[in-house]
Amino acid sequence: MNKRGQITIFIILGIVLVTVLAWLFFLGGLNIKEKLSYEEAERFVSARVEPVSSLVEGCVEESAWIVLRTMGKFGGYVVPQFSEANPTIELLMPTGDISNINYVAYYDDSGFVNNFYSVGEMRNEFETYLENIALDQDDSLFAECINDFDAFRDDFDGIEYSDLDVEVEFGKKIRMIINYPVTLSRSDYETTIEQYYVELPVNMREIHSVGSKLVNDVYLGNSLIDTRSYYIGRYTDELSSGAREDSVGISWYDTESFDTGRNNIHNYFFSLNYAHPELENEYIFNLLVGAGE
Repeated sequence: MNKRGQITIFIILGIVLVTVLAWLFFLGGLNIKEKLSYEEAERFVSARVEPVSSLVEGCVEESAWIVLRTMGKFGGYVVPQFSEANPTIELLMPTGDISNINYVAYYDDSGFVNNFYSVGEMRNEFETYLENIALDQDDSLFAECINDFDAFRDDFDGIEYSDLDVEVEFGKKIRMIINYPVTLSRSDYETTIEQYYVELPVNMREIHSVGSKLVNDVYLGNSLIDTRSYYIGRYTDELSSGAREDSVGISWYDTESFDTGRNNIHNYFFSLNYAHPELENEYIFNLLVGAGE
């Protein structure tokens, strides 16, 4: 047999061997993970609990920011409401894009209508949308971020997870408690991570308080310039005294009147600019108020 024939046979045998090994591995005939004692497996898994928790919390935070910024864009709504009692208009936003936005308050034939969501309503809106849409485990940015825990699959014999739910608190910060059991197993040891905690440094209660005063001042016909001066002075004093670390700046745009079918409404578009030392950029919360003729 010549050398070329021998080389051909070796190549064929090599291909067959690789194919057989791959097939055995696919069937689970080979286990590349080293079998650990119970104590070794416990130490191994425990050392990886924090990175897995950090992944979940980071993915939740990323999704939660998207929901919160959307809520700020639409004045407390995650999705604009379209109804006779909850009118919207199309506005050229300060960012340059055109968007439909609800009035938080406006005049109609019956008088002044205040549709500004309460803090509790905004919390419910945020929690519902976050849990049911933004953290959907099948089709969402969260699901893409988690990626079936692919980054950790080589470390464990198994990673199992079940349904997710979220509890949200609006206080000085937005606090989220995520119930999302994830079970990690290696050799004869397994553990389950039950809860995760995420905070966003945004005080929605303070933002709502400032927004409510602006709405009320439009209704009463008070000077908006005086209102802005009041808040600037208030926060300056409290910041200098160390009473607070966050602040709410106010800007607004006086838009042209137009016929809504109810009244000739004069519009004020407010932006509340919330700053906090833990925020890289200000959080923007918009308000549209129709002030009447």
